[in-house]
Amino acid sequence: MSNWYRKDVGDGVEAFAPTGKLFDAFTALAMTGVTPNISVFSRYDLEQNVVSWWFSPEAHILAQAFGAEPCEKPKPSSGFGLLVGDANAWEGHFPGYIASRRNEF
Repeated sequence: MSNWYRKDVGDGVEAFAPTGKLFDAFTALAMTGVTPNISVFSRYDLEQNVVSWWFSPEAHILAQAFGAEPCEKPKPSSGFGLLVGDANAWEGHFPGYIASRRNEF
């Protein structure tokens, strides 16, 4: 279970409804206690005008439910953020990334 998954969900306006559905699905999973390490990251690419989601390997159930495709592990960059999941997902999936950015905030 090491595959990451990606889903492009449209521009900011188009992404609004799917994002609400993702929050609802994640909340339903959380109520079952099946959420350890499940995380979804997102980024809004201004140049391409598209919001993309990256599902961690542990989030494969959500990825399948939303029609995400397998992809390479993302490389965090400006605008990349945790959409759903535990804040510790940053360190678990991208060790040292947040610490390296502290001086930029």
